[in-house]
Amino acid sequence: MKAIAVDLDGTFLNDQHTFDELRFARLYKKLLRLNIYFIVASSNHSVVLKKYFESYDNIIYISQNGALLEMDERVINSVSINRDDFNLAFSALTKNNYNFVATSVDNAYVPLNADEDFIEIAQPYYPEFIKVSHYKKIEDDILKVTVSSRRSELESVRTIIPNSLTCVYSGGHCIDITGAVDKALMLTYLINEQQINPDELYVFGDGENDISMMQLTKNSYAMNNADVNVKHHANFIAPSNNKSGVLEVIERTLNQ
Repeated sequence: MKAIAVDLDGTFLNDQHTFDELRFARLYKKLLRLNIYFIVASSNHSVVLKKYFESYDNIIYISQNGALLEMDERVINSVSINRDDFNLAFSALTKNNYNFVATSVDNAYVPLNADEDFIEIAQPYYPEFIKVSHYKKIEDDILKVTVSSRRSELESVRTIIPNSLTCVYSGGHCIDITGAVDKALMLTYLINEQQINPDELYVFGDGENDISMMQLTKNSYAMNNADVNVKHHANFIAPSNNKSGVLEVIERTLNQ
């Protein structure tokens, strides 16, 4: 074991969006002694991810569904959406009355006509929203667009955005749009840079956007609370997120 990559919601966090901090603190000290990387790989913005791990140094963050990699408080790699593709997607989503958030490394943008209910629900997961009337008002490189919609709308969203964009359901009424990147591609970049063999990587997830990560290593774990389809792509089943399944597996593996 040289690296551990964990999804956050539904995997590392329980249903109350917390984790066993005392247990993790003890375990994390051991990971540091053994030079094992701990990687949080999530569709969320890194501003949100870092709030959960403010007390811990050396956490690696793969955020925005793989579009951004941060290590040692620095941006190591990022993959932005092609500007023309973003402009087309912004126009199409607005025309079809979708609520969505477009995010850069530091900022989060919503269309001027976004529903207030949507803004209230979504705001805690992002930096302070900036309302814009047109894509021309956005100067940042956009890493991800998150559309508020059910999984059943996935194909409908795909049909109105450029084919070059990656579009996946990430759970919780969220459809994520990125450039040519996902969690697995950024994780592959990281382990190659750190000269880590895939067999030394452990991956934990519960959602469809975790499947690509699971396919990188033989040490792939779906949480017991994951959908059946996700479990089919994992080699092992971890206890549920409400039973600290990630910590349980890591402890057991280190004690072998």
